[in-house]
Amino acid sequence: MNQSHRLIWPAVVILSSAALLINTYINGFPLIFPDSSDYIILTPRIYRSPFYQIWVFVTGWKVSLYYTVIAQAFLTSALLTLFLRVEIRATPLTVITSILSLCVFSSLPVFVSFIMPDFFTGIMFIALFMFIFRWDRLSGLMRIGLFAVTVLAISVHLSHLVMAVGIIFVGSLLNFARHGRNLPKAGAVVAIMACALVAGAATVYNSVVFNRFQLSPAGSTFFVANLIAKGPARAELLDTCPRAGYRLCGHLSELSNSADEMLWGKGLFVRMGGIGTMIDESRHLVAATLRHRPLEVVTASLTSTLAALTTTDPTAEIHSTTEFVRQIVGLVYGPAAKARYDAAAQARNAYPRAITNLLIAVGGAVAMVTIIANMTMTRRKDMTFVLYVFACFLGNALVCATLSGVHDRYQSRISWLLFLAALVLLLARGNNGAGCDQECIEATA
Repeated sequence: MNQSHRLIWPAVVILSSAALLINTYINGFPLIFPDSSDYIILTPRIYRSPFYQIWVFVTGWKVSLYYTVIAQAFLTSALLTLFLRVEIRATPLTVITSILSLCVFSSLPVFVSFIMPDFFTGIMFIALFMFIFRWDRLSGLMRIGLFAVTVLAISVHLSHLVMAVGIIFVGSLLNFARHGRNLPKAGAVVAIMACALVAGAATVYNSVVFNRFQLSPAGSTFFVANLIAKGPARAELLDTCPRAGYRLCGHLSELSNSADEMLWGKGLFVRMGGIGTMIDESRHLVAATLRHRPLEVVTASLTSTLAALTTTDPTAEIHSTTEFVRQIVGLVYGPAAKARYDAAAQARNAYPRAITNLLIAVGGAVAMVTIIANMTMTRRKDMTFVLYVFACFLGNALVCATLSGVHDRYQSRISWLLFLAALVLLLARGNNGAGCDQECIEATA
């Protein structure tokens, strides 16, 4: 095989990476979210995963945030290239065309350009799909690389571990429906090992840094704030205060209908000492609410999940951030970086949100029409990935809306998977997708 042919796939990954940075080009700087300040600095936060902080540090080296989004684009491009080759035997042209389509008609490039761990959510789901359903098509080297990506993707956000365990279970059920007792188990077992590794690392970290041998110490605080906002925990407080002895009993008139208002800024929890000081009380209040009002909690969860399924504005957070965030960017990356952020479209509230959302809406509509049309065909193509994506979309809404609340970015960060699922249906060869196994991939590498 000549040298020029060997360079084709690396070139595909590099070119696709450049395309995935389209939102960085448009904005003039990587996209910044208020929470980005917690990840830019290496100061431990009991309510944040430390692993995305490490990712930003290792990729940016306190030199440039551009390096971080470039690394995110490269990782995304490499994973999608592998996925499309494994799933539909994609050619170099097919891969580039597919990723370009995702860049124009999906939310993927928006989140690739954000200094936030949200872009890893979709990455995690794609990696887990290949472990659960396409294990036999992967070489040993691919499995090792995919395992590393999976561990990283699960570790960077507190919600990811819950969703990973859930989707491995659901994916295994889908696999059982296809194969019965002959279903391949090795990939799912390795995926569970990735979850266990992340759980162990997070627990050790919290034990050493915060002296709390817990997987997610602040998780109960986010959950209780949401339960207060939605009603069940508020009702529990009203019924049991003051005899229950909660500190919140002295602040019943200050309870808000918004979890964010209580958790951040000058909210109630902040005035009471911050998220870290609310952990033990929150854990007890959550337990009491679940014990005394399970039906109310389930109802609130389902209501929030339904709302989350239709709350998907990909550009909702592309606006000027606070002075504090600007100062953090300047402190870590220097005055020049702060000046570039100040000149960016986001900081001037000049980012073309309307046209971006319109293109993504068109892509979403086309994707759903494609999926529905395929479902009605007499000879349907393999729907495994489509069903898997629907499960991911529902699981993401359920976990995030229940534990944290309803926010545009939670569903938007994985809405691009629906467009990818439609592409797979359109491009698949034959009824079973005609995916490429490891020998096929190695032969064309």
